Amino acid sequence: YALKTLIFIYSKLNISIIKILPFVISDLLIKLECNDLEGWGHLPDDIKPTPSSNPQKTVNLTEHSESIRVLYLFLLQSLFLNENITPEDFSPFINDTVNILRCLTMDPCNDIIKVSCETIKIFATKFKEKLYYFNSILGRSLFLALISKQSKIK
Repeated sequence: YALKTLIFIYSKLNISIIKILPFVISDLLIKLECNDLEGWGHLPDDIKPTPSSNPQKTVNLTEHSESIRVLYLFLLQSLFLNENITPEDFSPFINDTVNILRCLTMDPCNDIIKVSCETIKIFATKFKEKLYYFNSILGRSLFLALISKQSKIK
């Protein structure tokens, strides 16, 4: 709803939705603290741990409200489904978007995991050309969400 309001306001002011895209993505990164999920982004590639030791669940949630986290996912879905935003417009923010999706896929709440999987599906449909670079990262987070013993998404 908030994004639709922003789009409406910007369309009345003749300002493109693409101009607010950097602010939306950076705000989500800050609110979810998902810049460096593994905690070893600052390390050189030769001493980074193997992918099998990546996190499986988000332990320290910065946003404690589940409904707000679901709204973040609906905001991303609205951005992905917006016809005015092309995959080229999203290219500078693709790494950050993947980190946001991974963070929300590792959420302890099953409802958020379900909406996150739906959002990744929309993301993969719209950005299929870019998916080659992120398929192992997104696939691993989806795999962990689907095989978890506590997960009711099966």
